[in-house]
Amino acid sequence: MVQINFSRLKENIKKFKKPIIAVVKADAYGHGMKRIAKVLSNQGVKMFAVANPDEGIKLRKQGTSGQILVMGMSFKNDFKSLIESDIDIAIHSIEMANELQCIAQELGKTARAQIYIDTGMARLGFMPTKQTINEINQILAMNYIKVAGMFGHLASPQNATYTKMQNKRFLYVTRNFKDIPLHLGLDYDFVRPGLALYDGVMGVKSAVSFLKTIPKGECVGYDQRFCATRPTVIATVPVGYANGLSRRMGEGRGRVLINGEYAQIVGSVCMDQFMVDVTDIAPSVGDEVVIMGTQGDKQITAKDIALICQTIPYEIVCKFGKCVDTKD
Repeated sequence: MVQINFSRLKENIKKFKKPIIAVVKADAYGHGMKRIAKVLSNQGVKMFAVANPDEGIKLRKQGTSGQILVMGMSFKNDFKSLIESDIDIAIHSIEMANELQCIAQELGKTARAQIYIDTGMARLGFMPTKQTINEINQILAMNYIKVAGMFGHLASPQNATYTKMQNKRFLYVTRNFKDIPLHLGLDYDFVRPGLALYDGVMGVKSAVSFLKTIPKGECVGYDQRFCATRPTVIATVPVGYANGLSRRMGEGRGRVLINGEYAQIVGSVCMDQFMVDVTDIAPSVGDEVVIMGTQGDKQITAKDIALICQTIPYEIVCKFGKCVDTKD
């Protein structure tokens, strides 16, 4: 059902003018972390970012040789495995740095770390203050920690005013440490793309499994959310909310592509099926149904679906991604 276009992924990589830190958290936004990381590595990507220690260790065990950064919180009991796997640990406080220094010293190894500056997301990281600058200098003096970078996170990239403010806060701290590589999402040493890397890479397709003509007045699906106002041809498609298709796509809000034409989803989306009004399309059983992707000259994007579902494209691809076949 879910298809990954690796050629499109390779095209997307070429759009970035600087070295990238590829974000592959949440199973590469549902695209399959192992295979995505392999393709990216083959295209010359040498740095990856994940959300938590488990993802970092898994990525390393899957054979990724590039540098891996755990952007989220790592706890004391994670440090040993992360150090031994040569994974960058995001440091969010001086207390965390002290604990990391102690464990690295016990192991007789140098821990790689990157310092997270909270410029306006208010989730994790050091606040942009004079105290933070002093504490970073303390970290730089620690014998068993190598600071490999400093980074932040843009909270509203499309809000130019807020982004400018975040950048100002970031520079307030980082201008004191000119030799440390930086990445915020702006024009620094590295570009750290998330969903931009996966634009158009995922497609979701199925097929018409059944056709029937219902008379005027007949209802479709649970709770009679659609009743025909004319003799209507209904196509059944074997995909539902268990496969990542939101129930909000039902009741005439969402649509799919069949035979190069848009067809409206009618009635409630079921757990493993949904129904479509195809009266004016005349498909056959077995015809391709595009839920997300391109058919002919028409397209349905993750953004289109997100608007209907009142969410963001990230959630759409992550939900569909649970059905990606990640077996080699």
